[in-house]
This record gives sequence, structure tokens and C-alpha cells, in this order.
Amino acid sequence: MTPPPPTPSLDAYRNLSPQDMELQVSPSRWSPDAARHDVVAAYVARARRDVVACRARVPWSRRHVTPTVDEDSNITMDVYGEQLPAGSGLVVYIHGGYWQELNQDLVGGLMGPLHDAGVVVVVLGYTTAPHGTVSGMVREVYRGLQDVRKLREEKKWQPAVIVGWSAGAQLGLQALLHFVGEARGDGPGGGENAEEDGGSWVGGVVTISGVFYLPPLVDTYVNAALGLTSEQARQLSPAEPGNYQLLPAVLLPTTRFIIATAEHDSPMFREHSDVYAKTLRQLFSSVHRHEVLASDHFNIVADLAEHQDLFLQRLLEFVREFSSCTSSSS
Repeated sequence: MTPPPPTPSLDAYRNLSPQDMELQVSPSRWSPDAARHDVVAAYVARARRDVVACRARVPWSRRHVTPTVDEDSNITMDVYGEQLPAGSGLVVYIHGGYWQELNQDLVGGLMGPLHDAGVVVVVLGYTTAPHGTVSGMVREVYRGLQDVRKLREEKKWQPAVIVGWSAGAQLGLQALLHFVGEARGDGPGGGENAEEDGGSWVGGVVTISGVFYLPPLVDTYVNAALGLTSEQARQLSPAEPGNYQLLPAVLLPTTRFIIATAEHDSPMFREHSDVYAKTLRQLFSSVHRHEVLASDHFNIVADLAEHQDLFLQRLLEFVREFSSCTSSSS
């Protein structure tokens, strides 16, 4: 009799040698294209071209995120398709880059096909390391989400779908936890409308090759610019119980999730996504684990610029689900 597969575990890789751990946290080394060219450089070049092409045909603007008293006012967000009418879909995108690379000008061209389908896209910026800290980035993304919530209410768009790629998944999920104070009545929302403050404006969350558990990164090259301690890494991990158990305080039970990975992500990335999806199923009614075949950590998002991309079509179906739900309940 064949024994059952081992239960996925966040700490299954903790006894790896330093060299093997470096391999697990190096997405480019798992790409089938790694032997032929620099995978990261190829992504950057393609993303830059696709952003330029998208901005040439899609109306967009860059605006400053509302500052707080003790934080700077240089954080921006890019809004694509703000002229789209009430009832349009809304995607909020948070880029990756291990909290130290990339920016809003290197997110690729996913905004183009989404705009063509009648979806507004907001790309959030944040201060990458070494100038920014991971906890500071979380606060900046939270500020961006606050502004998106206000803009959505003003424009009467559909509930937002928050999409985070790689480190962007961690930032988005942790930023949502900052709404807990509002939902409880001791934050900016004051609790006067706890449901709206708590997250009914968010319809769904899509993580793409997400980073949910940071402790394995502490002793690798990734942490050189971040300077995280083991305790900080745990506190900033969406997969930590003290974090994911707070999500129901800020998101409705009907919030939908897609936890996606690339076929050629590292085994650790994929297993952590398995664990996180299983965890979310204990809290929310719709959690789908999705693997994008014939893709790696980089082209899984770069290919979203192509209208025929199957994962793009899945994302569009996901966004449209909220339009049908809203119509049926109105």
C-alpha cells in the first residue's frame, strides 16, 4: 500500500543546508530558462516595454497617497482607467521584488487587457529596501488601500480584488490587518460602519507566487538588505496564526481567494502556498488553489499582458464574479 504524502508544513525546510535554502528562495534558479539567459533581467526588460506600451493607450495618472502625520508623502499609486463608469471591476496590484527590487514602472502590462475588459487597475507603490523596512512597506500599502477604498466609494466601482505578486502578496495581506482597528472602532473609521471599514469593499484576494512565511529568508541573501530578525520575520508572516486569525475581522466570510503559483516555482514556495490555502479554508468559504502550468516565478505575471493568457482569463472571470454577485443582490 502506498503511504499517504506527507502533510505540508511551513517548517519542512528548516533543516536544509545554507546552500539548499539559498536555492529554495531563489526563484530564478527554478526557471527552465535559467540556463539560457538571465531570467530576472529578461523579466525587467519585458516589464518595462509592456508598461510603456500600456501607458501609451490606457488613460492613467499617478497620484500621491494621503500621508500620515509621522510618515512621508512621497508614496504614490498609479490609477489606470479612472474614467471607467460606475459598476466597473477594480483590481489593486502590489508588485514583488523581495521588498528591494522593482517599482510601479516595472509591473508589466496586465493593466492593458484588464482595462480592455472594463476593469480599473490601481498599482500601489512603496519604499523598497534599503531605504524602507518591511514593516514600513506594510504601512505604506495600508495607506494606499485606504485611498483606494475612498476612490472606489466615490466612483461606485465593484468590490476590489487585491492582487499581490511574490512579496506583494505578503504586503497586501499584512496591510489588510491594519484595518482591524477600524473594524473594532478604535481606528480612523471609528467603528461607525464596521462592515465597510472592516472590508466589505474587498471582494477577493489573489496571491501570485506569494511569500507567506518569512523565517526561512532570515539567513539567506534576501535578508542582507532587509535586516529582519527571526522574531520580526514571524510577526510579518501572513501564515502566522496571530496574523491569519485576524483576517475575519477585516474581510467578510464570503471573500474569495485564489492562491496561485507557477509550475516552476520552487518546491518551498509551492508548499507554503498549499499550507496557506488550507489555512484560509478554515476561515473563508471560497479558497481556490491554482497552479499555472508552463510558467515560472516571473512569466506568471509578465504573461498577464497577453489577452490570450489562460491565467489572465481566470483572473477576469474572478473579477466578473463580483459584478454578477452585486447585480443579483441589488
